Amino acid sequence: MTATYVNGCVSCDTVTGKISPPGGVVYEDDHWLVVLRSRPPLVPGQGFIILKRHCERLNELTSDEATGLGSVMQLTDLALDRTLKPEKVHFGLYAEGVRHLHIHFTPRTSSMPAGNIPLTFLGVGNGLLTRLHLKRPYADDAVAEVARQLRTHFTATPDRRAGTETCPNRQYNPTCKDNLVAGETRLPLSLRPESEGRYRDLPLHDAVNAEGETPD
Repeated sequence: MTATYVNGCVSCDTVTGKISPPGGVVYEDDHWLVVLRSRPPLVPGQGFIILKRHCERLNELTSDEATGLGSVMQLTDLALDRTLKPEKVHFGLYAEGVRHLHIHFTPRTSSMPAGNIPLTFLGVGNGLLTRLHLKRPYADDAVAEVARQLRTHFTATPDRRAGTETCPNRQYNPTCKDNLVAGETRLPLSLRPESEGRYRDLPLHDAVNAEGETPD
């Protein structure tokens, strides 16, 4: 299937590289990519799993896209668990403000309230305080550091084997067909453990970041 993109779609612009999320692409396969959110209101590590073509409904996914989404969500949960040690990882699919299919993920630390509704209210409240300049968002440098550590923890599922190459023009693309021979899936060389800290006390901005868009 030939990928289609829509002008002005934030998710399409992220997929095509017009928008660069902090830390770049954390993980990518043939159908989905994982990025972190700029200026997160709750914790560095909030992010999105974005479909690599414009599609607005789950029932329009191909079988490969639908099957692959489960694997990417599992890998994302594992990488977040190894990097930030959250109490729980929340996943959510809304695609209302930005209709291009994307999955939100939020690593909930022990300092955050349990449950989707309390966590949502906390995020909205923090976002409002940020807009009123009463609270500073997390710096994109802090987000990029989390992205770097997450990248080392995206581990192969049982049917994948380690390899040596990544795609050109991408910070990390473990399964890009441009670099593979038939039937191969290649993962990064650096799968070594990094810091096991939680990033609850990462440095904050001294001022609100310049405007930048990420999917809602």
